Amino acid sequence: FDKPPLSCSDKNNNTFLSFSGTSDSLIIDGNSFNLLNTSFSLVKYDSLGNLKWFKNFGSTQNGEIRLYGLDTDDEGNVYVGGWYDHSMTIDNFYLPNDSADGGGFYMHFPDVFISKFDPNGNAIWVRTINTPAVDDIYSLKVCGSSLYFSGSSISSSFGNFNFMGGRYLIKADTSGNGQWIKYANGGNISLNEFLPDPTGSLYLTGGYSGYAGSPATFGSFTFPDASYKM
Repeated sequence: FDKPPLSCSDKNNNTFLSFSGTSDSLIIDGNSFNLLNTSFSLVKYDSLGNLKWFKNFGSTQNGEIRLYGLDTDDEGNVYVGGWYDHSMTIDNFYLPNDSADGGGFYMHFPDVFISKFDPNGNAIWVRTINTPAVDDIYSLKVCGSSLYFSGSSISSSFGNFNFMGGRYLIKADTSGNGQWIKYANGGNISLNEFLPDPTGSLYLTGGYSGYAGSPATFGSFTFPDASYKM
């Protein structure tokens, strides 16, 4: 696996695992599954720990898929967020990646995807942030009928929602329609983790290194000067 599996549970105590990697097969609870060459997998267990289903999505090409968000809603649907650097498929959804060779860490410049699956693991919708440069996702959370995710990109769109470039936090509904965006500008701001509550408030953690000539901002809030003073 590229990194430790992500996990979450729904209100009925079913557990979901999601992970990515480049193996061609996998054994779970004595069951052997064939994998696509570059792929991510989604697994569901019931409240007693019994394997309910296993799904695998991705590409036959050599590349990378990284996952950074996994969560469920009150209806047992599950949401997965990550990035991919070669064209891939999620059920009947085709996700292109047309960027030039990024070199270095990336075989191609990565694009962001967020997908919603029903309780049986069938993809309901997929949204992408697809630009010629590096697109990244940091975190994803679901609360009530709202989906929140953070990342960075140049000017792009999410479903019907257009936005400018930079680091961002986006709120969408669980049908994948963007509702608002907050930008993090100036300095070197990271949007590491956030937690929504049922009232619609958000609690955000991260870091910044803004200074007087280039203050760090998030939405309408300007952070204090973080420069070192003698």
